[in-house]
Amino acid sequence: MKLLVLFGQRKCNYPSQYAVEVIAATDEYSNDDNPDYIQDALAAAQTNDEFDAVNILSINVDDNEVHKRLYPAEEPIEGEVED
Repeated sequence: MKLLVLFGQRKCNYPSQYAVEVIAATDEYSNDDNPDYIQDALAAAQTNDEFDAVNILSINVDDNEVHKRLYPAEEPIEGEVED
């Protein structure tokens, strides 16, 4: 799955005052349905005087790994019963 993430760096009064932040995010399927969402968020962030830099990054993640974290499987603990 591809994620589109809009990152922004706020203007700092000194180095590292603010961490990079996620302003908006969408997945490739939602973006196909509503491509204006992330582009509108980018345009708004670009006109916002609080940011030094903004950019949309495309990040590929493994669907199976995401699914594992959404629905963690219970791992059995094996043991032997002693008489």
